[in-house]
Amino acid sequence: MKNVRITHASAGGRALNCLQAETAAELDALLPSILDKAFKGEL
Repeated sequence: MKNVRITHASAGGRALNCLQAETAAELDALLPSILDKAFKGEL
């Protein structure tokens, strides 16, 4: 039973890492646009 919990927690951790990587990539893609608008005073 303990091994099942550890395996399940490990899979959840991998899923969170994947989601974090996807979110970071999306933010990296948006950052230039956000900064451009900020410096133009459009925010």
